[in-house]
Amino acid sequence: AARSAPGTHPFHQIHVYFGNEACDLDSISSAVALAYAGARGRERKNSDVHVPLVSVPRSDARARTEALRALSWCGISLDDALCLDVPDHTILSHLSASGILGVHLVDHNALAPPLKHLQPHVVRIVDHHRDEGEMPHVCGAARRIAPVGSCATLVGEILINDGLLNTERADASLCRLIAATIALDTVAFDEDAQRTTALDREVFARAAACEVAARQRCGSESVPAAFRAIAEQGESPEALLHLLHQELEAAKFDQGHLTASELLARDAKSFAVRGTRKTLAIAAFSVPLADFAAKSDSQAALDTFALSREADAVILMTFIRSENGGLRRELGVAIPTEPHADGKLHSISTQPGLKVPLPQAVHHVITSLASELALNSLPALSEKDKPAGHSDHARCYRIAMYSQGNVAISRKRLVPLLLPKLELMYNAEA
Repeated sequence: AARSAPGTHPFHQIHVYFGNEACDLDSISSAVALAYAGARGRERKNSDVHVPLVSVPRSDARARTEALRALSWCGISLDDALCLDVPDHTILSHLSASGILGVHLVDHNALAPPLKHLQPHVVRIVDHHRDEGEMPHVCGAARRIAPVGSCATLVGEILINDGLLNTERADASLCRLIAATIALDTVAFDEDAQRTTALDREVFARAAACEVAARQRCGSESVPAAFRAIAEQGESPEALLHLLHQELEAAKFDQGHLTASELLARDAKSFAVRGTRKTLAIAAFSVPLADFAAKSDSQAALDTFALSREADAVILMTFIRSENGGLRRELGVAIPTEPHADGKLHSISTQPGLKVPLPQAVHHVITSLASELALNSLPALSEKDKPAGHSDHARCYRIAMYSQGNVAISRKRLVPLLLPKLELMYNAEA
């Protein structure tokens, strides 16, 4: 149908739903649930098609360990999902040219550069990040942006208003997906994480109650095998909250087997530095920075990652569970270096058009936030721990590594602290 001549499509409109470029569980589940609401809600049109899209290539999606776990609880395989591979870019472009494409953004409100051409086709935004003010034509009820713990909370609110989250007829898998995502994003309503609002609690309670009721209504044979152990213990919303969080967090932190390339790709976002043509990429994962740097492909992976995203600087953020069960963060700035005649690596200090290269500027701003982030320097990787071929690449990286004592500052909270300072620095130079 996507390749039919204009005017010959059997559909009135094709609605595509997708999350941000990091494509975490919140993005995936919100896209699935909002597409469900579009297809089953009060304003549905029988001639429309609603399609959730996983917003990364299929090869990258396999590194989303917690998302794969949650989808398995709903009987959904990644093989069943549509992913944003190269052919899908072509199809989206064709649909936009045909005039039948409606784009619904979840978990972000500014399109990544490769998808900017879809801006005129965006008809709805549901997000819990800072409003970037883009696509002002999406307004009123079609623009639901609120600072809650999880985008799935806002989608769940829409499902409730459409009568799709009730104990009499709600779909168990849908309720399970919404509840699981909120449980993970809010750290099971942990007050120290500072991620929970009253609406998060309200929507979770409704989704969990509907999930339990649906299981009781449909019988245990309807529960996917991957979820049965949890189902046997999670007979109340409170029990379900902690079980879902515990299982998903275990899956989320199970990343040691991933390559450096997979770690960088699994949860990354790019940010434009306003007033410049520079881009900052921030990759988040759950492996200590020293372990990442010691991986055999770390140097090549950093270079490929920066080039593929056209990123002028790369920040690495980790969220790690320590042996005593506590959570800790580490933060790193990847600073490009190059070999000189003396055989040593030196920081690159020149860049056309800018007095200060972006990696060094980022490092400067990060250190200026040391008190707020509670940063402490971590030792550099020793020579014996550096991967083989460490200095064989044309472009190598030194990672300035820090422990981050203020664990409440995630990427979502770091960006509003970091970008204004960078923008001020470059505007002052202009």
